Amino acid sequence: AYGCPSIRNDIPVVDPSRRSLADSQNYGDDVPAQDLINPPAFSDLAIGPLVMQEQYSQAKLMDLFQRIGYGLSDEVGSRLFKKAAKGRSTTSINEFRDVLNDYLLTENLVRK
Repeated sequence: AYGCPSIRNDIPVVDPSRRSLADSQNYGDDVPAQDLINPPAFSDLAIGPLVMQEQYSQAKLMDLFQRIGYGLSDEVGSRLFKKAAKGRSTTSINEFRDVLNDYLLTENLVRK
């Protein structure tokens, strides 16, 4: 019962929605201690870090940023998307957000 914790792969994985709080079996899908001590950004909104790296089209990103309050003109949105996409047809939320932040700072649209 003591010693180095291990993950048993000979026991079938139980669906997380059916697991009991009393089930102490490690199925290998627990979050690491680092994520408990210092949670990733946006984890309080149930948004995982991989979502921010997924690739999205220009229309999808413009819709997303419009919904969260960034009313970009079509011209500015296209210019920022092209810069973030670097010749590709898609880009990630993180890449677009970085380009948008640079734009906002250079245009003095946000306080430093």
